[in-house]
Amino acid sequence: MGFDLKMQTVKYRALVYSHDLKCDDIFFTELEKTNLDINYLIANENTQTLKKFTELKKDLVVHELYDLRRGVFPEEVEEFFKKSKDAIDYKILQYFEPHYFDLLLECSRIDGTGFAFSFEQRWELIKELILKLQFVLKYYQIELVIIKHVPHFPSEHILFYLCKFLNIPVTFRVEISGSRNAYYATGIMEKHLPLNMYMDSHPELVSIPDNDKYFDQIQSNYDVAIPAEIKQQRSSKEKNSNPINLLKQFLLRLPGLSKKLFENTKITIKVKSLPFKDPKSGMKYWQLIYYFIKARRKIKSNQKIYESMVIAPDLKSKYIFFSSSYQPERTTCPDSGYYGDLLLIVDMLSRSIPKDWIVYYKEHPTNFMPPDSEHFYRGHMFRSKEFFEKLNSYENVKLVSFTHDNFELIDNAQAVASATGTTSWEAVIRGVPGLIFGNAWFEGCGGTQTIRNQEDLVKAIANIKNNKIDLEKIKLYRQSFLEVSRFCPTEDKHMYSQEDYAKKFAEFVVKTINELSDMNLLDLKKGPL
Repeated sequence: MGFDLKMQTVKYRALVYSHDLKCDDIFFTELEKTNLDINYLIANENTQTLKKFTELKKDLVVHELYDLRRGVFPEEVEEFFKKSKDAIDYKILQYFEPHYFDLLLECSRIDGTGFAFSFEQRWELIKELILKLQFVLKYYQIELVIIKHVPHFPSEHILFYLCKFLNIPVTFRVEISGSRNAYYATGIMEKHLPLNMYMDSHPELVSIPDNDKYFDQIQSNYDVAIPAEIKQQRSSKEKNSNPINLLKQFLLRLPGLSKKLFENTKITIKVKSLPFKDPKSGMKYWQLIYYFIKARRKIKSNQKIYESMVIAPDLKSKYIFFSSSYQPERTTCPDSGYYGDLLLIVDMLSRSIPKDWIVYYKEHPTNFMPPDSEHFYRGHMFRSKEFFEKLNSYENVKLVSFTHDNFELIDNAQAVASATGTTSWEAVIRGVPGLIFGNAWFEGCGGTQTIRNQEDLVKAIANIKNNKIDLEKIKLYRQSFLEVSRFCPTEDKHMYSQEDYAKKFAEFVVKTINELSDMNLLDLKKGPL
């Protein structure tokens, strides 16, 4: 049985960018029961189930995700490309001008040492991806592109904007924090647009009990409202800070690791100055273990440096609370654009606040989470002694403990600033104005100010006292997000079998894309999927 959708006689030639699905064959087969004809697939090629799907579909081009991120293309593509006369012309270089900063910064999430990925190599990768992905879209006559998540690596970011350049419908999934819902969006910096259109057409929206419960939770104390992932991280950090526990984890995994210690990993981290296309520029498993050890040392060192600089905040003073973000993560790159450089935000705040105000900076706890056997935390990549010394050099910027109660800092602040962090969202729920540097799903809720430049910031600070927060309007805003989205299944073995998850996720993809088409946000001219 397929989906309960009207079948179309005309098929879309589609490119699907996916990864980490344990039942790829079921997922893609379900998609093809609609009017999707998957011609180009970007995924983890080594999964057994994907091989089943490729055996059924002989004309499918499978592009290994790890290869794409390094600028390596399938032999078939390279062969056809050599015969083409395509080149990067001035128009497309000019089109990408607003995105080069994001792309270069996204390359930093790949640079495992801080000096293994030179500017020349980054620029070469960007050019290669622009040129060859444009060729792929044209040569394979792609008519629709589906990306599983918000683009946040150079490869998927370039793919997304090439689709815009070539007028090819493209969409990606956005998850709504504090819920199990998600929806598909059509713009990296316009993720709230589907919601605005929905609210305009549903003025009669009335708040629902589940939504009220969420707001009650955020308005309670921090121990109650703290996100589940942060609680899990705290527990994990306590467990993994014990060397005996780490040794146990290693010994349990040793039988599997010992068989592939000298094999190449497929983790997009560059630790050597060799060209990125060179397989030797990556890491073997034994090198990855060594890298983890060095990363843990760097993170521990960063934490000690930070803790030596913190002070006890004066909650009676007038201050802006700046809640830092975990990096590298897509919430700051690309969602924050230039403000993915958090020191830029700090500098602007320092220069814009009144003389008797302070900026209290609180580091995101995850930046001090060491990588372990389950999670590859990378806080060492965007933090250093120099970063914290720069922060500490401002007379009116003070560092506070990363364990300090968030809600206490929010409740006593004049305003709460973040790149696109949910702390600014929690602030408006608790009646404190939020300043957003970048593009956040909640920026249209009321009570927040989106900062694009210094002038915006100066005006926002001057108008803080006049910023009236309507909690009922904010409740309806979040509920509208829940209405325009739908429950998104997760790979939770307690909820679904892997097969059921693959089917449910495929259904989620198709239905949400159809809804975008119904709202005229995704131009599917040939009808619904």
